[in-house]
Amino acid sequence: MANDDKRVIYQDDRIEISQREYPDEHDVMVDGDNGAYCLLPRGVLHDLARRRDIDNFRSSMNALNNIFVRELEEKKISLETLAWAFSKARMKELEDEVHYFMDEARKAKE
Repeated sequence: MANDDKRVIYQDDRIEISQREYPDEHDVMVDGDNGAYCLLPRGVLHDLARRRDIDNFRSSMNALNNIFVRELEEKKISLETLAWAFSKARMKELEDEVHYFMDEARKAKE
């Protein structure tokens, strides 16, 4: 997939979360192109970002992609860190939506 088809909504020194424009999915990469990868189908990031209980988050991640969870453990990245990244990514999406609708409202007034 070309980089033009997605945008980064969260990035730190080890985790990158991108949103694909179509279909509305998310790519989660850990430690770059040769690291761990997980595709989140539509709506999954939103759901996981709202989880308050880390055991519930772990169970959901294992059901989604248990190999990815094992790779995170091998790379010494906690699920708490991943949950935090998901929450920050979802917050970025919501901020972008607010800005989009504010711009649309401004255009409609003109």
